Amino acid sequence: MLMEWINYKLEQRSWEVVKECEVENEELDERFNDIVKELNKIIPKSAQHSLYELEEICAQKFLVIRKAYRIGFVDAVNLKSSL
Repeated sequence: MLMEWINYKLEQRSWEVVKECEVENEELDERFNDIVKELNKIIPKSAQHSLYELEEICAQKFLVIRKAYRIGFVDAVNLKSSL
């Protein structure tokens, strides 16, 4: 039961961290999207798939943040138990 609660809270907090990072990066994301839109106007249709791929890669970075938070949590627990 305790592990279920910990996993629930960890899941909840990791998504909160992702949201905080999204807010922090909002200005950069807007710039990125503006640049993609401008490039979309001037590149050939055959290359537009690459732009969509770049957008997807950029969006995936937030899932890495979530994983990093979880790793940090486990590290903190392990550090506490080793002291």
